[in-house]
Amino acid sequence: MECRLISEPHTEDAYDTCFAEVVSTATDERVFVNGHWTIDDGNAPLHTIHHLGAGKFVRTKAMHIARPLSAKS
Repeated sequence: MECRLISEPHTEDAYDTCFAEVVSTATDERVFVNGHWTIDDGNAPLHTIHHLGAGKFVRTKAMHIARPLSAKS
């Protein structure tokens, strides 16, 4: 993902955060096909990594699909 930094000096200083506009992306079809992620043991080395802060990271492990809510009567 390529991003353009949006300057927000107050937010950067006060909250140690930043905002960015995504200008370009690329995906690997072994894990992202037809607009959907496929997360399974067969492509584990390609799972995404997420930074949680304070030097901590987590890797995507499994996908859970929610069941549809039943219609209210």
